[in-house]
Amino acid sequence: MFESLGPLGHDCMRGKKYNGNLMAIRVAVVLVFLCLKAVCPSDAAYQAPQTASQQASAEDAQQKAEPDPYQPPEETPEELAERVKHPATFAPERMIIAAPSDPVPVGAPLQIQITLAPGKLALPIMVVQQDASRMGIAPDDQMFRILAQEENERTIEVVPAQLGKVTLEFTTTYQDNAYVYKTITINVVPTAKELKKFSLGVPPTFPLALEGGEPNLRALKLWPQLTYEGLKDTIRLSDVSAIPLSIDQPEDDPIIRLDEKTGVVYPVRVGKVTIVGNIGGIKATVEITVFATEKDVRPLRRARQPKF
Repeated sequence: MFESLGPLGHDCMRGKKYNGNLMAIRVAVVLVFLCLKAVCPSDAAYQAPQTASQQASAEDAQQKAEPDPYQPPEETPEELAERVKHPATFAPERMIIAAPSDPVPVGAPLQIQITLAPGKLALPIMVVQQDASRMGIAPDDQMFRILAQEENERTIEVVPAQLGKVTLEFTTTYQDNAYVYKTITINVVPTAKELKKFSLGVPPTFPLALEGGEPNLRALKLWPQLTYEGLKDTIRLSDVSAIPLSIDQPEDDPIIRLDEKTGVVYPVRVGKVTIVGNIGGIKATVEITVFATEKDVRPLRRARQPKF
């Protein structure tokens, strides 16, 4: 193999001067690197300018790294070992919550007063939102924080991120291993304030078949979607009862039937109709055309499918 390399191959076979030359090259490379490091700014000293979003993300990360003055510090292994020496108990009476009675706008910060029984907390106070379908939203900095504390009183701010009857679950644990779990239910309603985007979750036009074909050709499910300025995620509703909907059709001779809870649309007769969702003047619509059979619907459905 070395013969094909010419003189270099012969020298490699004989273990001659190239080992020494290679060592010299390595030393030179190290010296150049050290010189460059001395005259050039380090990675820490030289960084590309951050964008506004990068700066905001960095600030959020720094705030999250700082301990919350209103929450107990992270439990140490020694404190945990001491706590579990106590028998675990369920103590909902240690928390009293003042639940609001009026409807609450979605996405709007809601302040709630809670009173805790005397004692030291071992774990933070947490809040989880559950809608009627028990779809929970885990605690998030945008949706839950403690604003103030005075002795055993806490002022908690929650941002409702679901519509309808929403259950707020409050939990914490004391150092004597008493677990506290309390719930309140609030009525969250849609609002046009800070509403950035609203749709019914379906294409603006949609064909339905009166007879024949698969069930999905003869029915349409509405999935209202709302995007608010103060919320990170889009609200997607399976229950449409919280959304004001109207149908432009004769009451005595309807073209479609809408289940006002599930949002499923069923054809009744051939014709064209428009469903309108209206939140404080911000509207979303879908125009539905009902055809006699699935033969008229299939080509229209295929035309909607993306081509690759």
